[in-house]
Amino acid sequence: MRDPYLYLNTEILINLLGIKDSKGLSAAESDYVTLRLSEIAEDERLIGVFDFSALAGCITVSFKIYMNGQESLVS
Repeated sequence: MRDPYLYLNTEILINLLGIKDSKGLSAAESDYVTLRLSEIAEDERLIGVFDFSALAGCITVSFKIYMNGQESLVS
């Protein structure tokens, strides 16, 4: 029985970017992580404060994605 969460004949999870090869998906993931970490580093709300609320905000930002030019949260 084939896994319905994988692209046919691959070991790649179906993803919003439509990437079906592991190298391409890994590169895209790295780009998104770099983008999100730079956004977190530049977030003025985090200057001098790093408590649970700040951590939760970092996690929320980390899970945002861009799709069709619009920002949305992965749910």
